[in-house]
This record gives sequence, structure tokens and C-alpha cells, in this order.
Amino acid sequence: MENDEKITDYFAIVINLTNSMKGYCENIPKVKIVEKVFQTLPLSLIILAIVDDLKDLDSVKVERIQGSLKAHE
Repeated sequence: MENDEKITDYFAIVINLTNSMKGYCENIPKVKIVEKVFQTLPLSLIILAIVDDLKDLDSVKVERIQGSLKAHE
């Protein structure tokens, strides 16, 4: 994610890429997508998301992360 990029734009890219991969019959677990999102976010945004009670990555949805980050944008 670029410093001047909006959360909405970033997640639109993530969702488009994920959908494209699914179109090629790749099964991507949601937890894998969440992990990749956290790997590409700046540390300051990751801390905000984690503080906002995202403790269990197995049950977190990408939409939840997006909503949490948009609230802090």
C-alpha cells in the first residue's frame, strides 16, 4: 500500500486480485488473504487494526479489516 493511497482503493485492488485468482480456480483461504493484507499495510495501520479487537485471524474477514481501517483514515 502506498502512503497516499486510500483504504477503499487499496481494498478494491485486493478484492479484484482475489476474485481474479478465484476465477482461475484457486482456492484461497480467507485467513491467507488477511495475512497478505497485513503484510502489505504500513505498521501504523496494522497497529490500529489490531487494537480494534482483531485478535483471532481465523475469524476475521477482509471487510472487517477494511471497515476498521476506514474508521481511522
